[in-house]
Amino acid sequence: MDMSKYRDLFISESREHVQGMSTCILVLEKEPASEQSINELFRHAHSVKGMSASMGYSKIAELSHHLEDMMDVVRKGQLAVSSSVTDILLEGVDALENMVDGVEQDKNLEEIDISSLLLKVLNATEGKVGAAAVKEEQADPDPKPGSASPSAEAAGDRPEVKPQPDPVHIDKEFHPVGGNDLEVRFEIAPDSLVPAARAYLAVKKLESLGQLHHTDPSVEEIKAGNYTDHVTAWVGGVKKDEILKTLQSLAEMGQISVSEPDSEIAQPENSVGEVSKPVDQIVVKSKKDSGPPAGSAKTVRISTVLLDTFINLVGELIVTKSRLNDLLTGSGSRDVDQVLTRVDHLISGLHSEVMKVRMMPLETVTQRLPRVVRDLALKRKKKVSLEVIGADIELDRAILEELGDPLIHILRNAVDHGLEDTEGRGASGKDATGRIVLRAFRERDMVYVEIIDDGRGMDLEAIKTKAVEKGVISRDQATIITDEETVILVCRPGFSTAAEVTDVSGRGVGMDVVQSTVDSLGGSLSIESHTGEGTTFTLRLPLTVAIVKMLLVSLLDHTFAVPITRVARTIRITREELNESQGRQYLNLDEELVSVFDLGELLKIERHTDGRSVFNVVLVEATNRTVGLVVDSVVGQVDIVVKPVCYPIQYLKRYSGMTVLGDGRIVPILDLGNLF
Repeated sequence: MDMSKYRDLFISESREHVQGMSTCILVLEKEPASEQSINELFRHAHSVKGMSASMGYSKIAELSHHLEDMMDVVRKGQLAVSSSVTDILLEGVDALENMVDGVEQDKNLEEIDISSLLLKVLNATEGKVGAAAVKEEQADPDPKPGSASPSAEAAGDRPEVKPQPDPVHIDKEFHPVGGNDLEVRFEIAPDSLVPAARAYLAVKKLESLGQLHHTDPSVEEIKAGNYTDHVTAWVGGVKKDEILKTLQSLAEMGQISVSEPDSEIAQPENSVGEVSKPVDQIVVKSKKDSGPPAGSAKTVRISTVLLDTFINLVGELIVTKSRLNDLLTGSGSRDVDQVLTRVDHLISGLHSEVMKVRMMPLETVTQRLPRVVRDLALKRKKKVSLEVIGADIELDRAILEELGDPLIHILRNAVDHGLEDTEGRGASGKDATGRIVLRAFRERDMVYVEIIDDGRGMDLEAIKTKAVEKGVISRDQATIITDEETVILVCRPGFSTAAEVTDVSGRGVGMDVVQSTVDSLGGSLSIESHTGEGTTFTLRLPLTVAIVKMLLVSLLDHTFAVPITRVARTIRITREELNESQGRQYLNLDEELVSVFDLGELLKIERHTDGRSVFNVVLVEATNRTVGLVVDSVVGQVDIVVKPVCYPIQYLKRYSGMTVLGDGRIVPILDLGNLF
């Protein structure tokens, strides 16, 4: 059966489960007794195992299977959740994610070495983590010749090593003669990917119960991978029921029988699920995991390419509808007007429903952020907590795809620069654990994402000094710019106040990426910082970038579009209301000085305005401030379909896209972030 057609579905679902595993592990790290997270983590690992096994990706199935076993031990209370356990689990999640990426990139998964990771997982399953695992390695640094660790057996790699006595005590001269010794015969489930490793773990469990006299095959042979179809062991000083209970608790066990050495041992049944109970023998079979009952599908997965095609078609319908309205306006036909009204309602409804399909929760981006913060905090030896509020807020998928990197840049800067270390926080009278809050909320057609930290805040004087050194501003400007204008300087390309360059920050590229990305999405970025109290980054984003409302303005016979989300208001002013200082014009509006620019001068469009006494001004938000644009006229609002800018227009930084109006005119969309 050709499984390649399910490859994309496997990649998509596996990534969801792997991300779910990561989230559960981070919860467990804070709440080790969270039974819900333990069960959910187990289910995610089980799902990845099942999907990868059915697709033939045996290495992914192998690792997820062992992680599932490890969580099963945790679930049964046989292994406590500790930092060592979560580190192993997170390492396993990273390996799974790496292999899923390998599937997408058509890499050979067999070339990925996970043997050392498998050893850690198997040791943890046996309860050997942290200091216990180190002690085990020191006690048995070199296995016997030709033997391999359980993880090496799992990985199919058996290097030759120096001989060393096996830690399991075996009486080589023992011969079963009855008495109080019990004869244990067990099998490993036929579908086990690592039967020898499973058999070895079972033997180790028997040794921990009582006195293990002898095994057939020997422990050395089992460790070397020479498990065939069953193992027979003779154990003394332990009860039959205890042996059965212990072996049944292990994963991937097949039939198990316990009897006196002289008893007649019945051959195990070949049929699955039968239980044979002769007089001194009990044969059991391990329980198989059963999947959830099949039900009717309530959702379907749609290719993003197909979804984008839907959006483009709806956009063309909107443009065509606008053109049709222009052609038939004033026709005098009541029937035509009714049909146009009906078409308008239908297309608007279709647009609304298609946009709902494009909308995705912010959680798709934020769910990986706690891991980013955790790893960086450990690296910087800081205590940091991240709280996410409003992750259920929905935005356009196109926005979410671009939002991940800016959020990571801000969080990394907050952990690396914003938050003090433990000693610094103690000296400031703050809690030892730094706090970062990511809060999202919606206001009308905009979504606000705030990243707030309670760190040291920004040093405004250091920012001004650095800006003057780099020639970003003059010394005179440094004395008059406001605090809001000062903090936004950190978004200039190459700007950084870090004393040293690290692998996290200090090169001056992070906040530049944040600013440019937010601007390209039609949003805005603002920064508020108070020394000793912390910093707040606010991202103001539109709900969608596919079909948006624009304000059309004109210069002579040229028409331009301005995102309506960036427009504060439109006003008409007289020439007397304009003031000039240091070669720049400004307007005193509501006790606030607003810089005013002529759009024609910015776009190099020559026209004469000397004789005008009244000007049309559009107040827009750009780079953390409000500015005024002088235009010839304000045409009005319109719903437009944003078209990407192609070569060579893509190099004109003043434009972020294009649109086509109903009458066929091509209108450029102004990029307010790069206009001034």
